[in-house]
Amino acid sequence: MSEAQKPAGSNKMKLIIIILAALAVIGIGGAVAAVVLLKKPAAEAQAEDGADEHADEGKTEKKKKKKKKKSEDEEHAGPPVFEQLEPLVVNLSGESASVMRVAISAKLDEEKTKEMIGQYRPKIQGELLLLFSSKTAEELLTHEGKLKLIEETKLTINRVLESEEPSEGPVEEVSFTDFIIQ
Repeated sequence: MSEAQKPAGSNKMKLIIIILAALAVIGIGGAVAAVVLLKKPAAEAQAEDGADEHADEGKTEKKKKKKKKKSEDEEHAGPPVFEQLEPLVVNLSGESASVMRVAISAKLDEEKTKEMIGQYRPKIQGELLLLFSSKTAEELLTHEGKLKLIEETKLTINRVLESEEPSEGPVEEVSFTDFIIQ
């Protein structure tokens, strides 16, 4: 080989060795980081399990039911189920003679709740009309007023669906997809 080719081949070899060494360092660093990060949550989970055993002894029956429901929800995890209700137009109470138009979307606990809503739709609409018409435009124009109405709407629908505990019924959340007051 000529003198000009030896340094070039030697430089390539040095470059390959440097790259391999850098990759090895990065790989080892990544492995160490993964072990450290994955080991920490496992230790925390053991500590939480021990704490839960002691805390469970003093829990009430209602709290145990919530925990059971939460674990059932995790078992049946899947895409959320939503039902869009027909928009309602309501005369609001008060001296302003305001009208409200609202469209409601409900997040449900399971697919069969859609059928229940279909069966109870006239009663749900009637109860919601009574609820909405009892409100004034002034109270619904505030953020707090809207949040309160969302919660009351959820409770009303769950009550119509004959839920024993309306706050934990088959309707998990309610959203207003359209909300106009004139």
